Amino acid sequence: MIWGKASDLSEGGCFVEMPIPLKVEVGFEIALWLGETKLRLQSEVISSAPGFGIGVRFVSTSPQDRDILQQHIASITQPIEIYLAVESQESTNHEITLNAATQEWFCVRCLRRSDHVTQQDAERELSQFDCTVPQENGEQSNKRTPN
Repeated sequence: MIWGKASDLSEGGCFVEMPIPLKVEVGFEIALWLGETKLRLQSEVISSAPGFGIGVRFVSTSPQDRDILQQHIASITQPIEIYLAVESQESTNHEITLNAATQEWFCVRCLRRSDHVTQQDAERELSQFDCTVPQENGEQSNKRTPN
């Protein structure tokens, strides 16, 4: 058994960080913990970088396993989807939620972030700024509201 850290997860594969990687075209079974679910997938190495890790392609993925992957990916990309859904809304109030992956609080409207531990502290920090939706050119208002 070889342990590694998976990143860049998609329905088709992932990258696995490991110091001594497997060789390209090697087939193996990968076990991924996605929340509380352990998913076992037949895989093959499609790229190998010594000291970094391997690119993995999932092969023969069942519809059930594909659904589990899709649900997990949707759950970790939800903040982006929420932002897109409210992009056209104008508001001066922040709508703060916790990004479980980064353990940061963020506003789903303006995307400002806070690394405070409690939601109350994050709200206090973000309330110093107007909640404005980023413009298409990436600009965002940095105006402070009066105290």
